[in-house]
Amino acid sequence: MKVILDTNILMVPEQFKVDVFREIDRILNCDYSILIPSTVIKELKEITDTGSGVDKRAAKIGLLLAKEHSIVDTEATGDNGVIEAAVSQENTVVATNDKELKERLRKKGIPLIYLRQGSHLIKDF
Repeated sequence: MKVILDTNILMVPEQFKVDVFREIDRILNCDYSILIPSTVIKELKEITDTGSGVDKRAAKIGLLLAKEHSIVDTEATGDNGVIEAAVSQENTVVATNDKELKERLRKKGIPLIYLRQGSHLIKDF
């Protein structure tokens, strides 16, 4: 299985003090690899450059975490890049907290992982 991480999931460790990788281990119970769309790296860099406070710190930590995993090049940007990465791979799940992106992914039948109650991740598939 491949787990594609969106920008906001990579910011969760700093914003909510939740270890998203331990949580993914807990809920998936199978072998998986983490993939980061190139558009997510771009978004994190933009937040690091223009953001402030917790968001800026969270983006910096997100970049450090992302660099430990495989980056998938995407032509599309933003949410479209995450969707592109998800549909171009087999057996994928997307981890995101973005409400609009979750709805778009559900319409395409792509499984989801997201933060619940600011304390843990849940799967939606």
